[in-house]
Amino acid sequence: INGKSMPLGITILDWPSARLVAHMFAILAAEVLGLNVVFQGSTPSSIGAVWTVGDCVPNVGGVTAECGGGGGGGSHVVLEAWSSNTEAHLDAVRSTLGERAPIDLGSMGYDGFETIFVPSRPASSALADRGLPLEFYRSYNVSWHDSAKYFASFASIPTTGLLPCKRSRFYLPETIKLYVDTTGDHDGVEIHDGRLVAKCVGGADGFWWLSPACRNAPDTCIPVIDGGDGWMLEANMQRSAVFNMAYAIAVAEWDAYAAAPFAADMLMYWWSPDTTFLELNPSSITFPPHNSDEWALGRKLTDAAKVVVRKHVHHGIPAADRRLMQFLTRMSLSQGKIDIILRQLKTKTEAQVACEWLTLESSFWEKWVPAETECGSGYGIIDISGNFLANRSSALSCTLCPAGRASTALKDDRGFTHVCAACPVGAFQALPGEPECSPCKVGRFAAREGASQCDECAPGTASGSVGGSECRLCEPGSFQASAGRTICDKCAGGTFQSEHGSSSCGICSIGQFSRRSATSCSNCSRGTVAAKVGSSDCAMCSPGSFAPEVGLAFCRSCPVGAYAESAGL
Repeated sequence: INGKSMPLGITILDWPSARLVAHMFAILAAEVLGLNVVFQGSTPSSIGAVWTVGDCVPNVGGVTAECGGGGGGGSHVVLEAWSSNTEAHLDAVRSTLGERAPIDLGSMGYDGFETIFVPSRPASSALADRGLPLEFYRSYNVSWHDSAKYFASFASIPTTGLLPCKRSRFYLPETIKLYVDTTGDHDGVEIHDGRLVAKCVGGADGFWWLSPACRNAPDTCIPVIDGGDGWMLEANMQRSAVFNMAYAIAVAEWDAYAAAPFAADMLMYWWSPDTTFLELNPSSITFPPHNSDEWALGRKLTDAAKVVVRKHVHHGIPAADRRLMQFLTRMSLSQGKIDIILRQLKTKTEAQVACEWLTLESSFWEKWVPAETECGSGYGIIDISGNFLANRSSALSCTLCPAGRASTALKDDRGFTHVCAACPVGAFQALPGEPECSPCKVGRFAAREGASQCDECAPGTASGSVGGSECRLCEPGSFQASAGRTICDKCAGGTFQSEHGSSSCGICSIGQFSRRSATSCSNCSRGTVAAKVGSSDCAMCSPGSFAPEVGLAFCRSCPVGAYAESAGL
């Protein structure tokens, strides 16, 4: 990058699926593409990782960063950056870095999403017993179904590791006000120390919040576990009230959050892709389709939006390694595929799982790898001697198309590739790696194929056409004193030009004259004269004078004894 040789640096996002795909990529980049690969550390911040690919060191939180000169000596690739965590800040990255901003190569092939999940055991029991699909939110409406019978009682769940409501978003007035405004449920909230908070039950500290559907019959509440400070608390509370779902919601510290659904049948907030609850074979509960307008107002009754997880690369990669760019662009895994692979992490490291999967599934990932002669846009096929080719019959590899050539698509029996086609006469390309040549502007020309610039028309010539391959000589009677002009100028009166391709006009001598565009000067006729050089006409001799010959500069006075009664004699 920028003329320097360096290892390919990878920033790893610090969660299981991101670590897994980073190891997959590192193995293939090293063993298939032949690159020297290094890991450049890890971070839990998607936007922080994107900054590192822009030659920057992110500050705390990753929202801002200290950036260097763009030398490319650090990280060059980050995989699985969640766009929900980066979109709001990517404009700042682009504004700060301009042309040096990381390139977004699009989706990993699978989305990220978060919602409430139901483990397979209660889901299977409900389906077998009543034909009740617990993957659908309406199956939890207590007016129609008794879905609580398939779950544990929240009262049986130990409070060890659960957060008291006062330490979570249950005590965030903004969250609770949105709940009341959306549902009209005033019985599930209270005023504590002058603040609107959730009304919780379960001991003196209060660990559980009960929805209206089961508040008066706690034994019918279905336990719902959330993590963090209540990552999806607003949506879970609002949905339970509006859709008449019997929820008992608690927020747990990480260890308790990750362990509770294995100890008792319950619903849990979770996200995908992730490994935490994969062994429970959970299914996401489907709510009404996402409504972005409603979510923007804080009303979260519909499904959360799915999140595109993206690939970002250093801005210098396209010019440095076209096969790497093609590989990363094609690298893609489906939602089902990534979940299947993640299940192997129960007993193995990400590096081990990546290696084993790549060994077993070569037919899957081989389509990511471009052939040596599969040249992407900006590149073209060459032979063993580096000569540019028009077809793949003797092609060996690809090279960046130089100035004077354009990367043109070619389809053959092997698929698509590109050739570096020389710019035709009358056209040019000043930059390497461009997809087309540009025609020469008026006043310029390109006489040979493969021009990297158009030459100016020389003095004495002009070109009034776009895409000129030559400049026309100025005709006799015209001239062009400057370079790069579109037309020739006509010689003015009193001047002339008898040759083609002249940069100036000659001046008529005394006793001669010319009109505009003259190719020669004419002698003044008898009775007329031209006393100055460069005359455009001859003057008649006045009465009392005469010009007896052609080409005279001055009139002669009539001699003694003679006269000229009229002018022009």
